[in-house]
Amino acid sequence: MILDQPFMLGDVLFVTVSKPNADPCSAGITYWLLAVNPKTGGALNFNVFDLAGDGSFSERASGIQIEGPVTRIGGNLYTPDGSRLPVQLFDPVNQGRFNWQILNFNLPTGYP
Repeated sequence: MILDQPFMLGDVLFVTVSKPNADPCSAGITYWLLAVNPKTGGALNFNVFDLAGDGSFSERASGIQIEGPVTRIGGNLYTPDGSRLPVQLFDPVNQGRFNWQILNFNLPTGYP
C-alpha cells in the first residue's frame, strides 16, 4: 500500500509503501522506500541508496526497508529517528553536457 504522496528529487521518484506481516495471525508491518524511474516506472540505471553506509553507492537496490515514512527537507531525506538518509539523485555517468551542434544558418544578406 502506498503511504504518502510519491515525490521527485533529482531524477528519482520516491514512493513509500507498507507491507503487512506475511502471517495473518501476527501483528506487524514493514515500510519500504522505493526509488523508481519516473519515465518508465521501472528500476533506475544507477544506484540510489548507499547500502554499505560508506558513501560509495556501489550496490544496486530499487528499495530499502525503513522504520517508517521518510521526511523530505530540501534535497535531503530523513528517517523517523531524524537520521539523514544518503541518496544519489542523479546518474553520475550522465552529468554535464552530452553534445552540442553548431548551427550554420545561411541567411540572406540584410536579414534582420
